[in-house]
Amino acid sequence: MRRSQSVLIVDDSSIIQQTTKLILVNGQFQSANIYCASNASEAIKYCQQQTFDILFLDFNLGFGSTGLPLLERLYHNKLLQHSPLIFILTADDSPAVLMGFSEYQPDGYLVKPLRLNTLKQRLEYTFEQRAINDRAFEYYRHSGIDGVETICAQSNASVSTYCTTITAVAKRLFNQKQPHLYPDIEVLLSLTQHHYQHLPAQLLLAQLWLQQQNFQALNPLLTQLRGLYPDHLMLLEYSACSALLQQEITQGYDFWLQAHNVSKNNLHRLFGLLWIECHFHNHTTMQQHLREAISYLRYSVWDKPCHHAFIVWLQLQHSDKKNMPIERLWRTISQQKTITKNERPFIYLLQAWQYLDNGNNLNAYKSYIAAMENA
Repeated sequence: MRRSQSVLIVDDSSIIQQTTKLILVNGQFQSANIYCASNASEAIKYCQQQTFDILFLDFNLGFGSTGLPLLERLYHNKLLQHSPLIFILTADDSPAVLMGFSEYQPDGYLVKPLRLNTLKQRLEYTFEQRAINDRAFEYYRHSGIDGVETICAQSNASVSTYCTTITAVAKRLFNQKQPHLYPDIEVLLSLTQHHYQHLPAQLLLAQLWLQQQNFQALNPLLTQLRGLYPDHLMLLEYSACSALLQQEITQGYDFWLQAHNVSKNNLHRLFGLLWIECHFHNHTTMQQHLREAISYLRYSVWDKPCHHAFIVWLQLQHSDKKNMPIERLWRTISQQKTITKNERPFIYLLQAWQYLDNGNNLNAYKSYIAAMENA
């Protein structure tokens, strides 16, 4: 193992933290390079302060919180752009749990209780694959696509290693967000697409075509893959985004709803469903999803005033709640007796909207000014 690797262990149990740390130390990791966080907020602060080579994220972080919204937030805040190794720790290896994390393509799942030999084997295999990926990328920089195939041939790579290496180089190029690299990315991914039907390569190709809005190539690929993997979250997400970009709102909603029924913990997707339901006045389903959003929001890393404000605004669309006091609706969501200084501007803005909806323009203006003064 690599002794200099920096590691972050995220688990709400101090016993699991120390046990995992002890296993890593026995595996010749340096104790000083191993950090522990008890919840998602601590983990985010650590990742803001430094970069980690390996993350161990527990699925169940206590108080109804899971490692899935944490991973979502880390990606959203661009704290994982250096591509660390990510392992999910779980006592529940059911398909529902594994599928929930599939959108973020972790490097592996480790079932508790951890064992040194198992962990060592998984890490060593991953390190070896990463080393091949790095060499292949360097060969690409010097010799282009031929260089990538050369390093795969020199490594006597199996089909699995070949496909993984090709996809890793293509993904690294894709993450550079430079359009002049897109033709090379497409050629690289086509090497696996035509011969081996490698799903990660196909998903990355779909992501590339989605970004380019190349719907003529994208839609047949998504249709083919959904036939093979009907409940794959990334496929459903790309299908929804493709439909919405083509103004096919109902079809996009259906794909999002199917994805939500597979894994309910993605709040961004849930907010998208709520927005469309509000637009089409689908109040019955919207109320169900609002209850889910309130439940998932609490204790999660997305528990922020802006998201509370969005939920309260959606509640105001319903005739039974349109005239309810804003502070009462807010406290119902936050489960707090007092409203903080950071929350107060959102309260005033919501009150301004409520006044405006009732034709009380003067009070709407006053509340708007109060929001600006308190922002």
